[in-house]
Amino acid sequence: MNTKERIEYLTKRLASVVSPKAKNEVQAALDLLKGEIAAPKRAHDEDGHFAADDPSTKDINEAWKSGKSPKKKKSKKNED
Repeated sequence: MNTKERIEYLTKRLASVVSPKAKNEVQAALDLLKGEIAAPKRAHDEDGHFAADDPSTKDINEAWKSGKSPKKKKSKKNED
């Protein structure tokens, strides 16, 4: 079960357990979590081209919609 499927499963389970008043709060929290887990997306400028990062801002990466660049995957070394 991947993360997205797990969130959907938890949403259904919580909907049956949580009171109707708290249901909206739980749904809002899960929707927020879904947004954070979504795949990182590149930002675009007005012309539709990829936006570049501004090197003067160290804490924000303007090239990505979330403001943070995704972590780089570690490469597997061949052990021959």
